[in-house]
Amino acid sequence: MGEKDHLSFEYAKDTPVLYSEDGPLPKVTIWLHFDENEGLFFLWQSARDAKENPRDYKRTLISKYVSDIEYHYYEEADDEWTEDLNEPGRTPPLPNMLKLIFEWPDKEKLETSILLPPSSINAPLY
Repeated sequence: MGEKDHLSFEYAKDTPVLYSEDGPLPKVTIWLHFDENEGLFFLWQSARDAKENPRDYKRTLISKYVSDIEYHYYEEADDEWTEDLNEPGRTPPLPNMLKLIFEWPDKEKLETSILLPPSSINAPLY
């Protein structure tokens, strides 16, 4: 995993999007993975595959045009947004917002922000 792979979530039931040759997979863990040369991917692994080979991840391309990803955190006490609270040797906190930067050949960059819901027992964990 890379230094910008801060988010993961888990599907406990079959998902029609991620499947194997045997059909839909129950209990799939998914990581958001950014590669500066190839774009933005889901890295994913079923519980069954994790037992067989814990380092064998499948990759699904989301967009080859993502040139960067930023994690932003809302500091309630200061009423301010902060970028990247990642400290070496420490698991980064859950971000409150993602900023995706898209770049196409011969076009201006496009930035889009995605607010993330707070984690709860009823929502996927990030």
